Amino acid sequence: MEFMSLLKENKEQMLADNTQKVLRLPIEAIMPNPDQSRQVFDDSELWQLSYSIRTYGVMQPIIVRRLGPGVYELIAGERRLRASKLAGKKTIPAILFHASHDAVMVMNMIENTQRSNLNFIEEAKSYDYYLKRYGYTVGELAKKIGRNPYEIENKVRILQLPTDVIKKLAGHNLTEFHANSLLRLKDKALQRELIDIIISRGFDIAQTDAYVDKLLSHSVRPVHGAHTVKDEKIVSNTLEQLAAMLNQSGISSVVKSRNLKNCTQYTITVAKQEYNGVQTCIQ
Repeated sequence: MEFMSLLKENKEQMLADNTQKVLRLPIEAIMPNPDQSRQVFDDSELWQLSYSIRTYGVMQPIIVRRLGPGVYELIAGERRLRASKLAGKKTIPAILFHASHDAVMVMNMIENTQRSNLNFIEEAKSYDYYLKRYGYTVGELAKKIGRNPYEIENKVRILQLPTDVIKKLAGHNLTEFHANSLLRLKDKALQRELIDIIISRGFDIAQTDAYVDKLLSHSVRPVHGAHTVKDEKIVSNTLEQLAAMLNQSGISSVVKSRNLKNCTQYTITVAKQEYNGVQTCIQ
C-alpha cells in the first residue's frame, strides 16, 4: 500500500534525524488537525480517559509536525490531547514527525477513516472532505488508503440525503443499511416521512426494505404522524359527496370536521326521525 511506503520512507528520515524520541510539548502550542472529520466525541469516554491521564499520565505519545518556531500541528491523538486538557495538563508527550504534506495527509486519512468507533456518517463526510479538498477521484482515494472504491462511493452517496434525515440517522443510532434503503426513494419528502416512520415504529433493516418495496410498488402510502394531507383530502371529499347526494335526494345532511391531537374527526349528521352522528377518525 502507498501508505506503508510513505511510512517506511519517513521512518528512515526520523531515525536519521533522531526525531523518534519523545518530546514534552506545551499543549497550548499544538494546533488542532484541520482534517479532523470526527465532530462528536463521547463525553463519558473523554472523562474516563482524563481520569486515567491524571492518575497515570499519557501512556502513548501523540504525533505532531512542526509548523513553525514553537508551533505544532496534531497528526494523531485527538482524544488524548482533549483528555489531557480536561485533566488540566500543561504539557503532553509527543513524537515529532518530519514528513511531506502528502505523507501527513495520508496519515490523517488513515486516522480518520479506519477508526473502529467512527460512525458511517462521519466516515462518509471524511471521504467527501478529501475528495473535494484534494481533488481526488474515488479510485485515487481508495488506492491511497487501501479501501474498495465501491465502498467509498456508497458511503459518500449517503450524503445525498437531506441534512435533517442524516441528523436523525445519527441521532437515533440507525445503520448504514437504513440509509441505503432511504436512498432507494428519490423523493426527498418521502425520505423525510420514511425516516420518521422508521424511528416511531422501530423498523429494523428488513422491515425498512420491505416498506420501501411497498412504497415503490404503490401498495402503501407513507404515513407522516397520524395521516397524510392527501389521504385526508380523499376522505373529506368522499364524505362531502355523500352529503351532497343525500341532500339532492331530499335527506338533509351536514358534514363537520374537528382537528384532534392525533387525528381529524369527521361527523356526518343525517336528518331522519332523529339525528344520528357517525364519526370517522383517520389514523
